[in-house]
Amino acid sequence: DALQGHVWDAIARLFSAAMMTTICSDCVDGWWLPLRPAGLWHSLAAAMDGVAAVLDIGRSPVAWWWAAIGEARSPGPQLWYGPEVTVCPVELDDGVCLSCRGLEIGHRSRFANAVAKPERHALRSCWSSLQYDVAAVRVEDSGCDASRTLIMLPHSDLIGHVINGVLWFLPLVWSIHAEFGGPHRVTLVVIDTGWVTSGKWTQAFEHDVLHFDEINFESRTNQRFFMPLLPLLTDEPLLHMSEIVARPGCPSLCFRRGVWGFRLLSKAQERQEWPRRAGVSVFQEAMDFWTESSAVVRNAMSISRFVAGPHV
Repeated sequence: DALQGHVWDAIARLFSAAMMTTICSDCVDGWWLPLRPAGLWHSLAAAMDGVAAVLDIGRSPVAWWWAAIGEARSPGPQLWYGPEVTVCPVELDDGVCLSCRGLEIGHRSRFANAVAKPERHALRSCWSSLQYDVAAVRVEDSGCDASRTLIMLPHSDLIGHVINGVLWFLPLVWSIHAEFGGPHRVTLVVIDTGWVTSGKWTQAFEHDVLHFDEINFESRTNQRFFMPLLPLLTDEPLLHMSEIVARPGCPSLCFRRGVWGFRLLSKAQERQEWPRRAGVSVFQEAMDFWTESSAVVRNAMSISRFVAGPHV
């Protein structure tokens, strides 16, 4: 397209490639192109910046194209404000604290040292672009709960529609039982405050993001299908960050291990890699685990929905 001077068609193809890379970030195929996945977005930005020179002053479309692609080939790390690839779950291995100060993570954790830059002290939600403030601090081992894993659920991911909600809820059920030791070994907290309200990521909205869609997503004040089920996944009370930050005296809850978010599953990943079994085995296995660990779920599953009750 660029060789023939069709610059807008070339930009459309580059956008499609970058978008498909993001959508397929959890696919099992290897990455064989000599371009960085995130670099495709840099190339798209460079192409958009340089297209005026082609259209207005007659710059060679081929030179314009190779200059844009060069952004994707750059071996050096570049600051990237777009969505990270396979952002969840994030293992926080140096402790996590919740208090009126917000969300604090151990400064020695791999995330704090390898992922977060000084200008990007935030954890991104698993599905949406919403980011949540986080501070890297020294976490004292003596005051942390080492018997439980703290699982942090970004409230912007907790969609309440049943068809879409199972895609975050059942992987969470599976992980609690198969990876974290069961309901007696985890504490759940919904992170429903402290999100980043301004900055580059909000420029698309042309205003600060001060409010959140509480109609279609689960929350303390809008409990739909899944929020009432979360207490059945732990034998500790379900926590909400908005309640913790408002507690008088600013008490701190600390955990030796924390996990941000939940596993992101696709049909391709489920069939081929995680786990290596066919069909919807993850969801089926999650329900089997949950039925075994919860008497409430076990009793509910034992009722035949197709048999009329005695009052009918």
